[in-house]
Amino acid sequence: MRTGDADAKTDALRFEPHADRARLYVYREGFLARAAGLDVLVDESFVAQLTSPQFTVVTLDPGAHTVRVGFPKSAINPKAPTWTHDIDVRAGDVTALRLTSKMGMKETSIEMTVVPDLAKAQAGCRRGKMVLAEAFT
Repeated sequence: MRTGDADAKTDALRFEPHADRARLYVYREGFLARAAGLDVLVDESFVAQLTSPQFTVVTLDPGAHTVRVGFPKSAINPKAPTWTHDIDVRAGDVTALRLTSKMGMKETSIEMTVVPDLAKAQAGCRRGKMVLAEAFT
């Protein structure tokens, strides 16, 4: 996991759109399971692993995409659950997806919410460290 320096974070927090492509911000908040890394994939390509509070930003081609998150699979937990959220983006879009952990009766789950208020999403990202995306940059 590579974290972005202060300049990269400042640039990302502008939430500026691209003319020909879309930007997707994925940020994680909350205290429940905050230290457990959560793998983020877009269209089955690994993007980043986020703990709370952290965020990443990816640049996407216009169209439909699937965001999948899950705790890493391991020998101890080979069937770790995953959660998906489908998005459809247009050129110039800026989309923010908030990840929070929810405690269930038997296990922790992840709630994925599109945040239409970009000022609120910026505030959420500002509180965390930036993790550089490994794909879709």
